[in-house]
Amino acid sequence: MESIKSQTYKNFVAILLDDYNVDNSATIAQEYAKNDARFILLQKPKNEGIGMARNTALDYIYSTIKPQSSDYIGFVDGDDVVAVDYFANLIYCLESHAKHGIMVAKSYNTYRFKHESYNKDIFAYRARKSKGRVSTKCKKIAQWLTLYRVPFLEHLRFPNARFLAEDVVFGNITNALAGKIAYTRTARYFYRQRMGSLVKQWNYSYDESFANFTFMLECFAKFDLLKSHKIDISLVKICLMAWKINILRDCKIWF
Repeated sequence: MESIKSQTYKNFVAILLDDYNVDNSATIAQEYAKNDARFILLQKPKNEGIGMARNTALDYIYSTIKPQSSDYIGFVDGDDVVAVDYFANLIYCLESHAKHGIMVAKSYNTYRFKHESYNKDIFAYRARKSKGRVSTKCKKIAQWLTLYRVPFLEHLRFPNARFLAEDVVFGNITNALAGKIAYTRTARYFYRQRMGSLVKQWNYSYDESFANFTFMLECFAKFDLLKSHKIDISLVKICLMAWKINILRDCKIWF
């Protein structure tokens, strides 16, 4: 949150979503909301997972804040950091291609760091603004590397995923709908690696993986994307791989 507060782009509203955390995250967030009117804390009465948390924030933006069509929406995961000019550079990239009707801009500048070696000075990193380039080959799917124009997300939401893969589903859907996407290498996102993260604690769920894939398939059908785009079947492949591993383990076959 400190890296967001320090952004060179000052005209923003930061929605902090407390998904019924059991640590002191809400207390920290309350301090930011108390001392800076740009920070708004939303607290849920129960934990529903990543997908619903992001949807709660999106619903609040469109129903309560009611942003202008010229505004933008971006995401930052709770344990990550962004450079002070991160959003300024993404906005510059997106606006550089406004005449082409581009609705989405993405960063190609991800820096991974270990939690143990974190130094808050990293978000002081700055890069020269660049308009980047436009591509139809959308390989980056993470929403935390992406800036969207407000109208683009109005009728889009994440799947009801409690743990992981909501970004895979959402990223594939939005990439297909956007068609052309602007990319820049000057907006740096710092991706924290830590042992206690959700990724490290993830327990595989067949039901959730199939539900995520079903959600994606239904959206591709709804927006008539199946004939023009290949659908990502990695979620189903993961299901099959996990199933085979469990079968081998149950049979006590080891390699």
